[in-house]
Amino acid sequence: MTADNPGRLMVQTAALTAPEPVRLAVVADPHVGTRATGSSKLFAHSLEHFTAAVADITTRDVDAVLSPGDLTKDGEDWNVEAVETAIADLDVPFLAVPGNHDVPKTGDEHDVMGVDEFADRFGPGSYPFHERIRDLDVLGLNSAGTTDRLSETHDGRVDTEQLDWLRSKLATTEHPLVLVHH
Repeated sequence: MTADNPGRLMVQTAALTAPEPVRLAVVADPHVGTRATGSSKLFAHSLEHFTAAVADITTRDVDAVLSPGDLTKDGEDWNVEAVETAIADLDVPFLAVPGNHDVPKTGDEHDVMGVDEFADRFGPGSYPFHERIRDLDVLGLNSAGTTDRLSETHDGRVDTEQLDWLRSKLATTEHPLVLVHH
């Protein structure tokens, strides 16, 4: 794909419409792991691939970049910094929800930022969130957990409070798009 050839259309349906076109780039599960080697998941190449994807996005006329999480291998500070450096030149909003590899887990042998800090660095400041991108209502949820919830598993779940929030938003938004990891 190039700027002249945007690639193939991934989704087109009458059910997902807004009054005016909205162009989104989605970067899912890059698992940036700058110090990892010897894995079948190719962590050693993850930053190179993520950086190339972001560079490509900057050549396109997008309204925002969305990420359903797992930005990092396991939330390591050095990988968080690598992701921040890679997205620093974006001139459109970057909105991410945490993936299960972005939040603290009981067995982590390194410091991992909490969900609030993740929201400050990669989202609009808190979860759940409602951000307007042109005529589209992006609704972001945290299914990955916190230090109090899901800290011993990589499973996901949207808690009752967020589900109630989502129900109220879906009832009052005309063009919603839900962003969640699991």
